[in-house]
Amino acid sequence: MKPFKAPADEQPPASSSWLTTFNDMITLLLVFFVLMFTMSSIDIQKMKNFCNELQSALGVLKPGSHTPVEVVHPQMPLVATPSEDAAGNKPLADNESVARILNALDSQSGIQAHVYKRSIKIALDERLLFQSGQAIVEPAGYPFLDQVVLLVKALKGRVRIEGHTDNVPPRSRRYPSNWELSTARAVNVVKYFIDQGGVAPQVLSAVGYGDAKPIYPNDAPAHRAANRRVEIIMIMGEHRSA
Repeated sequence: MKPFKAPADEQPPASSSWLTTFNDMITLLLVFFVLMFTMSSIDIQKMKNFCNELQSALGVLKPGSHTPVEVVHPQMPLVATPSEDAAGNKPLADNESVARILNALDSQSGIQAHVYKRSIKIALDERLLFQSGQAIVEPAGYPFLDQVVLLVKALKGRVRIEGHTDNVPPRSRRYPSNWELSTARAVNVVKYFIDQGGVAPQVLSAVGYGDAKPIYPNDAPAHRAANRRVEIIMIMGEHRSA
Protein backbone atom coordinates (compact mmCIF):
# COMPACT_ATOMS: atom_id res chain seq x y z
CA MET A 1 0.00 0.00 0.00
CA LYS A 2 1.51 3.38 -1.04
CA PRO A 3 1.99 6.05 1.63
CA PHE A 4 -0.37 8.97 1.57
CA LYS A 5 1.01 12.13 -0.08
CA ALA A 6 -0.78 15.41 -0.04
CA PRO A 7 -1.32 17.15 -3.34
CA ALA A 8 1.31 19.74 -4.30
CA ASP A 9 -1.13 22.61 -3.97
CA GLU A 10 -1.95 21.49 -0.43
CA GLN A 11 1.75 21.22 0.90
CA PRO A 12 2.86 24.00 3.34
CA PRO A 13 5.21 26.54 1.73
CA ALA A 14 8.95 26.37 2.68
CA SER A 15 9.97 28.89 5.33
CA SER A 16 12.14 31.84 4.10
CA SER A 17 12.42 33.74 7.36
CA TRP A 18 16.22 33.19 7.43
CA LEU A 19 16.57 35.54 4.46
CA THR A 20 15.48 38.45 6.63
CA THR A 21 18.25 37.77 9.14
CA PHE A 22 20.82 37.35 6.36
CA ASN A 23 19.82 40.63 4.69
CA ASP A 24 20.04 42.45 8.01
CA MET A 25 23.55 41.10 8.58
CA ILE A 26 24.73 42.13 5.11
CA THR A 27 23.28 45.59 5.60
CA LEU A 28 25.05 46.01 8.94
CA LEU A 29 28.35 44.89 7.44
CA LEU A 30 27.92 47.34 4.59
CA VAL A 31 27.22 50.17 7.01
CA PHE A 32 30.27 49.15 9.09
CA PHE A 33 32.65 49.26 6.11
CA VAL A 34 31.19 52.55 4.91
CA LEU A 35 31.85 54.06 8.33
CA MET A 36 35.40 52.67 8.34
CA PHE A 37 35.99 54.09 4.88
CA THR A 38 34.72 57.57 5.79
CA MET A 39 36.76 57.70 9.01
CA SER A 40 40.04 56.61 7.44
CA SER A 41 42.50 58.56 5.30
CA ILE A 42 43.07 56.90 1.94
CA ASP A 43 46.48 56.74 0.30
CA ILE A 44 45.66 56.67 -3.40
CA GLN A 45 48.97 55.07 -4.40
CA LYS A 46 48.65 52.36 -1.75
CA MET A 47 45.09 51.69 -2.87
CA LYS A 48 46.25 51.29 -6.46
CA ASN A 49 49.05 48.97 -5.33
CA PHE A 50 46.56 46.93 -3.33
CA CYS A 51 44.24 46.61 -6.33
CA ASN A 52 47.14 45.57 -8.55
CA GLU A 53 48.33 43.00 -6.02
CA LEU A 54 44.83 41.58 -5.67
CA GLN A 55 44.37 41.39 -9.43
CA SER A 56 47.80 39.80 -9.80
CA ALA A 57 46.95 37.16 -7.21
CA LEU A 58 43.67 36.43 -9.02
CA GLY A 59 45.43 36.32 -12.38
CA VAL A 60 43.53 39.26 -13.83
CA LEU A 61 46.27 41.92 -13.80
CA LYS A 62 45.92 44.19 -16.79
CA PRO A 63 48.76 44.32 -19.36
CA GLY A 64 51.29 47.02 -18.52
CA SER A 65 50.46 47.02 -14.82
CA HIS A 66 52.84 45.91 -12.11
CA THR A 67 52.90 45.24 -8.42
CA PRO A 68 55.57 46.75 -6.16
CA VAL A 69 58.13 44.35 -4.72
CA GLU A 70 60.01 45.35 -1.59
CA VAL A 71 62.78 43.67 0.38
CA VAL A 72 61.79 42.98 3.94
CA HIS A 73 64.22 44.69 6.27
CA PRO A 74 66.08 42.36 8.66
CA GLN A 75 65.15 42.51 12.29
CA MET A 76 66.84 45.38 14.09
CA PRO A 77 69.23 44.45 16.90
CA LEU A 78 67.59 44.30 20.30
CA VAL A 79 70.37 46.32 21.92
CA ALA A 80 71.05 49.71 20.38
CA THR A 81 74.65 50.71 19.68
CA PRO A 82 75.76 53.07 22.44
CA SER A 83 77.13 56.49 21.60
CA GLU A 84 80.22 55.68 23.68
CA ASP A 85 81.90 52.45 24.67
CA ALA A 86 82.79 51.37 28.20
CA ALA A 87 86.04 53.37 28.08
CA GLY A 88 84.22 56.55 27.04
CA ASN A 89 85.49 56.48 23.45
CA LYS A 90 83.23 58.24 20.97
CA PRO A 91 82.29 56.55 17.68
CA LEU A 92 84.28 57.46 14.58
CA ALA A 93 81.72 59.95 13.26
CA ASP A 94 81.90 61.94 16.51
CA ASN A 95 85.62 61.60 17.18
CA GLU A 96 87.15 64.96 16.35
CA SER A 97 90.71 63.79 16.92
CA VAL A 98 90.30 61.02 14.34
CA ALA A 99 88.94 63.45 11.75
CA ARG A 100 91.79 65.87 12.46
CA ILE A 101 94.45 63.17 12.00
CA LEU A 102 92.83 61.91 8.80
CA ASN A 103 92.71 65.39 7.31
CA ALA A 104 96.34 66.01 8.26
CA LEU A 105 97.45 62.75 6.62
CA ASP A 106 95.38 63.15 3.48
CA SER A 107 96.66 66.68 2.92
CA GLN A 108 100.27 65.51 2.62
CA SER A 109 101.84 64.56 -0.68
CA GLY A 110 102.24 60.83 -1.15
CA ILE A 111 99.55 59.87 1.37
CA GLN A 112 95.95 58.97 0.63
CA ALA A 113 93.29 58.36 3.28
CA HIS A 114 90.15 56.40 2.42
CA VAL A 115 87.25 56.05 4.85
CA TYR A 116 84.85 53.14 4.33
CA LYS A 117 81.86 51.90 6.31
CA ARG A 118 83.83 49.63 8.62
CA SER A 119 87.45 50.42 7.87
CA ILE A 120 89.99 53.13 7.14
CA LYS A 121 92.84 52.72 4.67
CA ILE A 122 95.98 54.86 4.67
CA ALA A 123 98.20 54.42 1.60
CA LEU A 124 101.79 55.72 1.78
CA ASP A 125 104.07 55.97 -1.24
CA GLU A 126 107.28 53.96 -1.14
CA ARG A 127 109.44 57.09 -1.28
CA LEU A 128 108.10 58.31 2.08
CA LEU A 129 109.33 55.25 3.99
CA PHE A 130 111.98 53.32 2.05
CA GLN A 131 114.85 53.62 -0.34
CA SER A 132 114.38 51.93 -3.69
CA GLY A 133 114.62 48.16 -3.36
CA GLN A 134 115.07 48.35 0.45
CA ALA A 135 112.79 47.40 3.35
CA ILE A 136 114.32 49.32 6.27
CA VAL A 137 112.11 52.24 7.35
CA GLU A 138 114.03 55.50 6.83
CA PRO A 139 114.09 58.12 9.62
CA ALA A 140 112.35 60.54 7.25
CA GLY A 141 109.32 58.25 7.37
CA TYR A 142 108.99 58.21 11.15
CA PRO A 143 106.76 61.32 11.39
CA PHE A 144 104.27 59.82 8.92
CA LEU A 145 104.07 56.54 10.82
CA ASP A 146 103.77 58.41 14.11
CA GLN A 147 100.62 60.09 12.83
CA VAL A 148 99.18 56.74 11.78
CA VAL A 149 99.99 55.35 15.24
CA LEU A 150 97.87 58.11 16.77
CA LEU A 151 95.02 57.09 14.49
CA VAL A 152 95.43 53.41 15.36
CA LYS A 153 95.30 54.17 19.08
CA ALA A 154 92.27 56.40 18.68
CA LEU A 155 90.29 53.75 16.79
CA LYS A 156 91.32 50.81 19.02
CA GLY A 157 90.71 48.30 16.23
CA ARG A 158 92.69 45.65 14.40
CA VAL A 159 95.30 46.75 11.88
CA ARG A 160 96.64 45.03 8.77
CA ILE A 161 99.76 46.34 7.05
CA GLU A 162 100.10 45.44 3.37
CA GLY A 163 103.21 45.79 1.23
CA HIS A 164 102.82 46.38 -2.52
CA THR A 165 105.36 46.76 -5.34
CA ASP A 166 105.43 47.21 -9.09
CA ASN A 167 106.30 44.41 -11.52
CA VAL A 168 110.01 45.24 -11.79
CA PRO A 169 112.08 42.58 -9.95
CA PRO A 170 114.24 44.02 -7.16
CA ARG A 171 117.99 44.11 -7.73
CA SER A 172 118.90 42.74 -4.35
CA ARG A 173 120.30 39.45 -3.10
CA ARG A 174 118.47 39.96 0.17
CA TYR A 175 115.09 40.29 -1.55
CA PRO A 176 115.19 38.10 -4.66
CA SER A 177 111.53 38.77 -5.53
CA ASN A 178 108.84 41.37 -4.99
CA TRP A 179 107.11 38.96 -2.61
CA GLU A 180 110.02 39.03 -0.18
CA LEU A 181 110.47 42.78 -0.54
CA SER A 182 106.80 43.66 0.04
CA THR A 183 106.52 41.27 2.99
CA ALA A 184 109.69 42.62 4.63
CA ARG A 185 108.41 46.18 4.30
CA ALA A 186 105.08 45.30 5.91
CA VAL A 187 106.84 43.47 8.75
CA ASN A 188 109.17 46.41 9.42
CA VAL A 189 106.22 48.80 9.65
CA VAL A 190 104.63 46.41 12.16
CA LYS A 191 107.87 46.39 14.17
CA TYR A 192 107.90 50.19 14.21
CA PHE A 193 104.32 50.29 15.45
CA ILE A 194 105.22 47.91 18.29
CA ASP A 195 108.67 49.20 19.26
CA GLN A 196 108.22 52.94 18.72
CA GLY A 197 104.45 53.39 18.76
CA GLY A 198 103.56 51.08 21.62
CA VAL A 199 100.78 49.36 19.67
CA ALA A 200 99.73 45.97 21.06
CA PRO A 201 101.21 43.17 18.89
CA GLN A 202 98.04 41.06 19.03
CA VAL A 203 96.09 43.57 16.94
CA LEU A 204 98.68 43.81 14.15
CA SER A 205 99.24 41.66 11.09
CA ALA A 206 101.53 41.98 8.07
CA VAL A 207 101.19 40.67 4.52
CA GLY A 208 103.11 41.17 1.29
CA TYR A 209 101.32 41.12 -2.07
CA GLY A 210 104.25 41.93 -4.34
CA ASP A 211 102.88 43.16 -7.67
CA ALA A 212 99.66 41.11 -7.39
CA LYS A 213 97.40 44.08 -6.53
CA PRO A 214 98.46 47.11 -8.57
CA ILE A 215 96.46 50.33 -8.51
CA TYR A 216 97.38 51.11 -12.11
CA PRO A 217 98.77 49.02 -14.97
CA ASN A 218 102.56 48.84 -14.79
CA ASP A 219 102.89 50.51 -18.17
CA ALA A 220 104.49 53.85 -17.22
CA PRO A 221 106.98 55.13 -14.63
CA ALA A 222 104.28 57.19 -12.86
CA HIS A 223 101.98 54.17 -12.64
CA ARG A 224 104.73 51.92 -11.32
CA ALA A 225 105.64 54.53 -8.70
CA ALA A 226 102.02 54.67 -7.51
CA ASN A 227 101.93 50.88 -7.23
CA ARG A 228 104.93 50.88 -4.88
CA ARG A 229 103.21 51.59 -1.59
CA VAL A 230 102.34 50.45 1.91
CA GLU A 231 98.68 50.29 2.87
CA ILE A 232 97.57 50.37 6.51
CA ILE A 233 94.03 49.05 6.95
CA MET A 234 92.31 49.75 10.27
CA ILE A 235 89.26 47.56 10.80
CA MET A 236 86.71 49.23 13.05
CA GLY A 237 84.42 47.37 15.42
CA GLU A 238 87.00 44.73 16.36
CA HIS A 239 88.22 46.15 19.66
CA ARG A 240 91.12 44.62 21.46
CA SER A 241 90.95 43.67 25.11
CA ALA A 242 92.39 46.04 27.65
